[in-house]
Amino acid sequence: MKNYKFILLKLFLITVCLWSASASGMRDYVCIVNANYSEENKAFLNNYKNTMVSSGYSDFGKYIDDYLKGSFGSGFVYTASNGKSYIITNRHVISSGKTATVKFEKDDGTYDEYKDLVILGVDEDLDLAVIELPSSFKRSGLSFSTAKVEDGQDVYTAGFPGLGDEPVWQLGKGIVSNSSARIKELIDPEISVLIQHSAQVDGGNSGGPLLIQSSKSRGGYAVIGINTWKAIKRENTNFAVPATVVKKSVDTIIASKGKNNKISDRLTKFNASIANEEETFYNFSRYISNEMVSKTKGKVFTNILNAASSSAYKIILSTFANDPIEGVKYALSYYIWTSFKKSGKTIEYTTGDPVSTERGYDVAFAINGKKSLSSSWINEQGIWRLVDFNGIISGENVEMEKTFSMTNPYVFKVYGGYSSLDVNGLEGSGFAFEGGIQFSTVEIFGGIKKGFPSDDGKGYMFGSKGFLPLNFGNFIIQPGFGFEGDFYDSYYFGHGFLLCLFAELDFTYCISDKIGIGVCGKYLKSFFGDDKASGFTVTAGLRFGFGGGGSTLW
Repeated sequence: MKNYKFILLKLFLITVCLWSASASGMRDYVCIVNANYSEENKAFLNNYKNTMVSSGYSDFGKYIDDYLKGSFGSGFVYTASNGKSYIITNRHVISSGKTATVKFEKDDGTYDEYKDLVILGVDEDLDLAVIELPSSFKRSGLSFSTAKVEDGQDVYTAGFPGLGDEPVWQLGKGIVSNSSARIKELIDPEISVLIQHSAQVDGGNSGGPLLIQSSKSRGGYAVIGINTWKAIKRENTNFAVPATVVKKSVDTIIASKGKNNKISDRLTKFNASIANEEETFYNFSRYISNEMVSKTKGKVFTNILNAASSSAYKIILSTFANDPIEGVKYALSYYIWTSFKKSGKTIEYTTGDPVSTERGYDVAFAINGKKSLSSSWINEQGIWRLVDFNGIISGENVEMEKTFSMTNPYVFKVYGGYSSLDVNGLEGSGFAFEGGIQFSTVEIFGGIKKGFPSDDGKGYMFGSKGFLPLNFGNFIIQPGFGFEGDFYDSYYFGHGFLLCLFAELDFTYCISDKIGIGVCGKYLKSFFGDDKASGFTVTAGLRFGFGGGGSTLW
């Protein structure tokens, strides 16, 4: 099972460390890589920005604006046996792109730029991508080293990590700290080991080469790997995919022109992912096309979020904050993933024969021999990906078991209002102040009352309740039931204690994903204590969500 938090460490930190002026020759071979979003995805993001802001997720409108400015990674030139040159980079650098743009920095600070290049193909297991360079590009690429990588060996990183929002050239030096690291959270060790090293790697280095000095190679360096991951909780702990497996994968993509995979092979992997109990829904996003994202309505996305489990909700929204397109892919993956699951276990199903269409294939899945789930597949970036599943694009067939939970670890509540209590026929009324902390669908609260249980009295309360949050856009309705203990002190009744059961109804309007205004009505009746009592409380106040990523309650 891949570790979600570890995967997101794909070279996000920004600390630039320059190495040597001798690196200038390497700039002919190492480039900046930008993914070009399709017009459909740009339109989708702009439209969805308005949906998110109007739904109270004001922060996410900014995330989309930042995302539309574009991101970048690094890549390097490779010349295949057919004599043509290509750019090798990480798949995650161009995963949301329809095409790619690459730029080579010249000594005077200007760039040689090649726009709208074809993404020939990707390798999802190795996180690799191959980009076609135009026929006008005549420069030969870097050489791959076939020598065995040794622990303690000097290595170099080359690329364009960000300084602020701009890519800046960097050549770093370090050593190989583990020549054959086996980290299943990143790559299945049966597919490849990784090269762990200490050469400088920062946000924007993704896709750049890991090098050793070689006087016989172009630029004075040979490639021994491609930099892909960085661990942020350890110093100088970076990981590269070895050149031997990179070259083999890249040559396969080039030889087949990115269309070597059959739909039957893709379906075999699809079914294996579903059957694998250690697989996670977010790794399933590899099967979601960018086109599917651009066609997904905002209402479908929010419906999936509102039905998602607490952990899934947090993963989807935190991913959306960094990469909105990938965040939507995660939501779609969750919907598809849970369509084949019940109580976390795979439902028995069969896969129908692919039916050829004008653009790709249609495939049906029969659940328990009864329910049929439809799917449509297209070839995108050289692999088969879903463009629709069970009518999710239209939103007509989006059916999910509702899960009422919250993403934030806790939500604070501060309410105040009017309280009335009848004790043995004598009524008291006054002010009530209540504060609480909410965990999932349970709240623990405490407060004070004035005019309790008679006009001259006062008291202290504490209790707990369970509730069922119902989401209606910006409005949350929470019917609840619980118990409340009250210590009181009054002229008529002296000191006393009551234990009451209560039912309540709470209405909340979400101002944003972290704050809401609420009104709550509560009726309570004692079942234990010094006196018999019943009454009601009406309060209003604020709720504050903490813990990141918003909440299904907000």
